[in-house]
Amino acid sequence: VVSAAQLGAHRLDSLLCDPARDWSHGKFIVAGAQYPKSLDWPPNVVRVDHVPPHLHARFYNSQRFTLNVTRRQMVRAGYSPSVRLFEAAACATPIISDVWDGLDRFFLPSAEILIARRATDTLSFLREIREDERRQTRALGEAGEEPVGVEPQDDERGKRDCAGGDTSRERAQPEPLRELM
Repeated sequence: VVSAAQLGAHRLDSLLCDPARDWSHGKFIVAGAQYPKSLDWPPNVVRVDHVPPHLHARFYNSQRFTLNVTRRQMVRAGYSPSVRLFEAAACATPIISDVWDGLDRFFLPSAEILIARRATDTLSFLREIREDERRQTRALGEAGEEPVGVEPQDDERGKRDCAGGDTSRERAQPEPLRELM
């Protein structure tokens, strides 16, 4: 899943489309309306123009990983994280991201966020962390929650929102949000 809009076609193609083409059995979903029209989306990539805010937590919880590809203008500016990084982290969804100046000020690479510089990095993360290794994946996602700055009084609400109303930390196995497709 890609969590940024208005991307350079090359970066998106390299970090999402190429891995999707190479892993034809993988399932991918891209949300957002402002993607380059020139992209040739692989058949295993589902496109959704918009995820309503009230479905964001369910959207992130339905994913094994979320992929963040930062808009070109934000990469140039540096220190410009997408709000979607924090939404995914708050839901303990493991994040794969491109690299940009300042990312390590928000998330600790390899411990709280996985860094992909090329298609093989993305594909390696997707293939090497299988469903039966979900605890490792969840641990990475939960580590990513820490920088979000959840205060103790907000902890139960955050857990409830990201668990779709269930305050237990156990998340269901990812399944597609059918109302978006």
